[in-house]
Amino acid sequence: MGSVAGAALTRASLWYTVNPALSNVTVYEVIAGGTHQLAIGLNPGQGVLIEVILTFLLCQTVLHVAVDRRIPEASMAIGLAVFVDIAIGADLTGGSMNPARSFGPAVVVSDLRLGTWVNHYVYWVGPLTGAVLAALSYRFLFAKRKNLFSRSTTPTNLSVS
Repeated sequence: MGSVAGAALTRASLWYTVNPALSNVTVYEVIAGGTHQLAIGLNPGQGVLIEVILTFLLCQTVLHVAVDRRIPEASMAIGLAVFVDIAIGADLTGGSMNPARSFGPAVVVSDLRLGTWVNHYVYWVGPLTGAVLAALSYRFLFAKRKNLFSRSTTPTNLSVS
């Protein structure tokens, strides 16, 4: 619901035209409501693969620097991973990496644009597959069993007087 509300707020706030003398197209229509599209010449299978790779890289970064807690400053690494993913994926698939990010704008813009839902599954299958692959590879290749999924490995000092 948050992505739909955010997309609706974006639509409500970008109702104006850049230059009314030249065109009646609103800013919202210029940015296609924030929806994703595959690049010309890119087929859905390639789009899924790109989204799998982008999401895998982001999730691996989060797992290695935020979940593992061995690196003290995780925000810079995660931000850099998002930046690199968007820089690589923006012109190809839009660099979604998150099904909710694609779903909200598609719902809100679907009355303005025909074809909004064409190839939309790319933005679900790709990120979900990439996230699952990242979690599995982290779990079985990188995670230390004693540190994973536990709150504390050291018993608390409980002394009874």
